[in-house]
Amino acid sequence: MNIDQKLVSLLAQTEIKALPDHYAIISLPLEERKAAKEACRHVSAAFFSLTFSPYEITLVIPLVSWEGIRERFRRFEIAGPYRVIILDIALDLEVVGYLAVISEALAQKGISVYALSTYLKDVLLVKASDLPAALEVLEKLALQFRQ
Repeated sequence: MNIDQKLVSLLAQTEIKALPDHYAIISLPLEERKAAKEACRHVSAAFFSLTFSPYEITLVIPLVSWEGIRERFRRFEIAGPYRVIILDIALDLEVVGYLAVISEALAQKGISVYALSTYLKDVLLVKASDLPAALEVLEKLALQFRQ
């Protein structure tokens, strides 16, 4: 893969941080919009995400927090446990290919990734059992670009 120098520099500067909690990815039907908004007002976690799309509501939340609000929902689908990895570098919204390089490295090791982006950072969720291997891949990748 031919990677431009700006991307090499960003990958080299990226710090990899794993959050300690186990997470769930929850799919809620659209009719749960009001309940999801209300329930999430009371969630205090280092990271959680509530996303509305035209097709579903997705909630990424620590399992402990989910246990405290799950009775508010009649129907849901749940996947997990996952662990959260923060790619700690402030990225410009114009950066092209950053996640592609990271996803490719993880895919080569058979590690599935659920990616989310915030305004400045990218967040990866990996199966809890894959966390050690994912961290190893990401640290080796960053080291490769630092040399």
